[in-house]
Amino acid sequence: MAVDNVTDLVAALARFEPELLVGTPEGPRIEFKRPAAYRLEYDSGKWELAKDVAAMANAEGGLIVIGVATMKDPAIAGDVAGAVDPCKSPPDLVQVKSVLSSWLFPPQNVGLDVFPVVAGSDQHLLVITVDPLLERERYVMIRKTGMDNGKYKDAVAVPLRVGDDTRWLSAEELYRLLNDGFLGRRDGFAGHLLAASRTP
Repeated sequence: MAVDNVTDLVAALARFEPELLVGTPEGPRIEFKRPAAYRLEYDSGKWELAKDVAAMANAEGGLIVIGVATMKDPAIAGDVAGAVDPCKSPPDLVQVKSVLSSWLFPPQNVGLDVFPVVAGSDQHLLVITVDPLLERERYVMIRKTGMDNGKYKDAVAVPLRVGDDTRWLSAEELYRLLNDGFLGRRDGFAGHLLAASRTP
């Protein structure tokens, strides 16, 4: 039995019923990750975390649930939660916040909630709650991207969550935002991009 919104998802975890997430589709406001996706001892894991948070903040906001494996569902041509794959060690919440502070501009203040699989268990899921940016504060950027001799280099990029996927603003789109004063106007190009990220 799947859940179909972020409120029911959090309620299921609070009741120690993570199995109810199985079958839940990813979408604009829900992203599932296995614990290995965000190995924060490596820059690749830091970049992946920063990318996912920024993409959600630049769209509608939502939840990133760490501790769930996904699988393809041909019926919806997308990914759904396939199995609970809990974190085996306590998350370093300070490190998560530190990564988002150093890899994103402006830094993002996210919610971090740990849900044990069952009461008293040392296995758990971590839920990152991402608020959407206010119109006047769009867009959050990743400070580092690309690879240069195996290392991430200083270069800004702007991800945007569209449906259950992430797309990157093009050079042309960034140019138009800069010409709009970057903050944009509700009736300007920034508003157009935000509207395009929303799905019915």
